[in-house]
Amino acid sequence: MSRAVEGAVREAAEDDPFTEAVIAFMANRTVWEGRATDLLDAMEPRPEQRPKWWPRSGQAVGAQLDKKVQPLRYAGIGVVRLPRTTHSRPWRLWKIEPLTHTPAQGAVAFSVAPTRFE
Repeated sequence: MSRAVEGAVREAAEDDPFTEAVIAFMANRTVWEGRATDLLDAMEPRPEQRPKWWPRSGQAVGAQLDKKVQPLRYAGIGVVRLPRTTHSRPWRLWKIEPLTHTPAQGAVAFSVAPTRFE
């Protein structure tokens, strides 16, 4: 990713209210796991303060998380959809080292999701 693209991704994270809300939600957490609906219920802004375009369902939150994986990585938050359980498809958000540079050509930059928390 070029420096220009990297800067654009960072700006997108800073300029997007949904991404900012996820960052604020994770500010005092190391890891969060749960359904997208649970995340929607727990995030700011509160339902009465949300703009019209704000995701209104777990499915819409999941779609936003899918779109915002890269900007959230630059902000220091890993996002992964976990395997489906009997009743839901949970998500895991966790703190990672923010991406601050472009990896060398051919290098793969990734962060391993934590597998178990007591």
